[in-house]
Amino acid sequence: MGSLTTFDFEAKPLRLVDRDGESWFVAADAAIILGHRDAEKLTRTLDEDEKGTHTVGTPGGEQTVAIISEAGLYRAILQRRATNSVPPEIRQTITRFQRWVFHEVLPSIRRTGTYAPAEQSEAPGVASAFRSYFSIGELIGLDRNQAALAANRATRTTTGVDPLALMGATHLLAPQQAPLLTPTDLGKELGGLSAIAVNNLLADRGFQEGRRDAKDRPFWVPTATGKPFAVFLDTGKKHSDGTPVRQLKWSRDIVPLLHSELSSSG
Repeated sequence: MGSLTTFDFEAKPLRLVDRDGESWFVAADAAIILGHRDAEKLTRTLDEDEKGTHTVGTPGGEQTVAIISEAGLYRAILQRRATNSVPPEIRQTITRFQRWVFHEVLPSIRRTGTYAPAEQSEAPGVASAFRSYFSIGELIGLDRNQAALAANRATRTTTGVDPLALMGATHLLAPQQAPLLTPTDLGKELGGLSAIAVNNLLADRGFQEGRRDAKDRPFWVPTATGKPFAVFLDTGKKHSDGTPVRQLKWSRDIVPLLHSELSSSG
């Protein structure tokens, strides 16, 4: 039996329990945030080792709750983002939730054993840092929205505070809010995998599939699951028949999902 730790995500509770040294989430809480009808709707597509139950102590006595692992939450978020019927406002919430959990809550817990949002007293220093980084962004040629997003990332890294999230302005328009990576780049992020191994991993996990063009040349295309993370870019080069050579790149947001897949298969 273990006690629950409750965090607040945009006024919605997310309860977490330590299970043999690993963080597991109460499925009902995650389901509400991800826009599911109930916990069973969320957990039905997860693997058996990604879900379970846990007995916790409450003021009313012992209670058994459905829980999901970190890998299970990764999968639940990914599946929800790939569902076309999800309303835009919920899709935006899911994006913010994913970043909050995996970029703030869990790293903080692993470093300090707890998660504590930044205090309001830090605001003046945060504003100064944001202005400085914003100015640097404009100096290097970024437009205002790009500079604001870059300044926000730098401020969050150096101060632990996310200014745009505090202001409810997390979705400024910019050509790309996360760096785009080639399979070679992804391999470096994943601990030294080759580009071939990364492409095979992306295919095995359902993010992309192989095709052949009219000239029988092989190429990769993102699946419905992979499309939220994939972008085709024109390389400026052309095939011998004059058709443009395009390269498939991936948002860095896919890295923690691939890390999770590697961990679960290892």
